[in-house]
Amino acid sequence: MPAGPAGGGAWDLIRMGRFRFLAAGALCFLLGYLLALRMGSPWDPARLLLGYAIFGCGHLSVHYSNEYYDRHADRKGTVGAFSGGTGILVARPELAPAARRIALSLIGVSLALAIVFQILYRPEPWFLLFVAAGNLLGWFYSAPPLSLAYRGLGEAATVLGLGFMMPATGYLMAKGTLDPAIFLVCLPLLPLGYFFILAVELPDMEGDRAGGKRTAVVRMGREAAQRSIAAAALVATILCLFLGIFWPGPPADMLKVLAAISVIPLAAGIRVRRAGIRDRHDAEEQTRILVTSLVLFFLFSDIVLAAGLV
Repeated sequence: MPAGPAGGGAWDLIRMGRFRFLAAGALCFLLGYLLALRMGSPWDPARLLLGYAIFGCGHLSVHYSNEYYDRHADRKGTVGAFSGGTGILVARPELAPAARRIALSLIGVSLALAIVFQILYRPEPWFLLFVAAGNLLGWFYSAPPLSLAYRGLGEAATVLGLGFMMPATGYLMAKGTLDPAIFLVCLPLLPLGYFFILAVELPDMEGDRAGGKRTAVVRMGREAAQRSIAAAALVATILCLFLGIFWPGPPADMLKVLAAISVIPLAAGIRVRRAGIRDRHDAEEQTRILVTSLVLFFLFSDIVLAAGLV
């Protein structure tokens, strides 16, 4: 007889959260927050913690909603280090209702905390709508009726989420509004969002196809995806350089720094472009290289921004 949620099921529900992946989102959020501080917003640790709690609950919710709505497709795939989910609901389908409740509860907490933030810090009146939009984007990535990942729109959602919503949320939490600085910095982050989603789709091509997911890698194949990954990294570097040179004021200095740091994912993209993929193991290794390079990009960007504040 399977263990109930109070026993082994509780631990399985925790593992479904894949908490280690929250770090990358936190770095992306922090980039926007630190940029706002560089642009003159005051340092407020309580504001940072509450702002990240709003963002972090929404981010964590995506892990649970994806596990729930991808559980049938995951039967056709293989669990990997970066893709394929955890496989827990495939082995323990009785936990599926609990996973869905957790996802919805996390969205509820995110929105409730956003109301508290609105009362305490008085950001723009559309602040709550922005937070709600971010949560809905994560929910409908896999949830019906939109099911973006199953309709060939998962890449667009990820580009918007990683390339704009995550850093813009950090900026909004610190400054209370959005202005040209954050839109400018997000321009080169958009192709890096595409870089990321193609990277994590590489190992799951066969499983996604069998499960009905119309991902970009399913549609174009791994070889074309490798070329697109390298091209996306190159576009990000060029955008940083171009904007850093020709933008008349701040954050031009930041964009020049981002251009230098973007060489890390660019080098990873070129390496993967030159490498062949013989099997899923090769694809997993390439995904590891690509995702690591992107995490390093955001980590070093945050370090440079923080150092500038000191």
